[in-house]
Amino acid sequence: MAEDFILPSINQPLVSLITIVYNGAGTLERTITSVLAQTYPNIEYIIIDGGSVDGSLDLIKRYDDNIDYWKSEPDNGISDAFNKGIAKANGSWVGIINADDWYEPDAIASLMAGANSDVGFVYGGVEIHSSDSNSHYSAPVKDYRRGLDYRMTIAHPSVLVKQAMYETHGTYNPSLRYAMDYDFFVRMRNADVSAIAIDKLIANWSYSGVSQQQYLSAKREVFNISTGYGCSRIKASLYFLVAIIIQIKRTLFLS
Repeated sequence: MAEDFILPSINQPLVSLITIVYNGAGTLERTITSVLAQTYPNIEYIIIDGGSVDGSLDLIKRYDDNIDYWKSEPDNGISDAFNKGIAKANGSWVGIINADDWYEPDAIASLMAGANSDVGFVYGGVEIHSSDSNSHYSAPVKDYRRGLDYRMTIAHPSVLVKQAMYETHGTYNPSLRYAMDYDFFVRMRNADVSAIAIDKLIANWSYSGVSQQQYLSAKREVFNISTGYGCSRIKASLYFLVAIIIQIKRTLFLS
């Protein structure tokens, strides 16, 4: 046995990290290298490609020796791609980092240090990048349940979910195109799943992602999910109106 080979400790359970991508050659390598740079020693890496034709596959093949599983084929949207990755995950914890986003080097180590057997998921803070020169830190809310009736309170790139949560409560709703993560965490809240917030920078979130390019469509899905779970249509409408105002301000700021 090589002297530098270290068996993973029982206190370092396997973590499966999933990247989904479709024509993301411009940012995919940054995502891949952020996963490979993790200080946590026991990681399985999965990439689900939606049939890219822009050079993403060349990047994936370049890192083939460091990727545990990858597949390139057409899919039925983001939820479908998420679910394909989860179906292949062998880890007891699962994280999803899309091709627009990237981890800090100690992201998984920090999350796993805060995780325990009593919680369904653990999450942290993100740096939100609205452009190459503009970004700001978004700290995690202490209790993800507060405000979740009408808005997303968790930054998905900063989350590790216990695999058992997917097995017990289901994966991502394939009928949703943008707010599938919001729907998932509302289900977690409704099932009284507990979580731990780590006030530390975990991931970098790019404002150029699909949910931001289709911001109002995503917020409309949030409205439909919220009211579908019995929340007030009046309050949901107010949150949707605020979202429109915020998007107008962001558009003016970035233009």
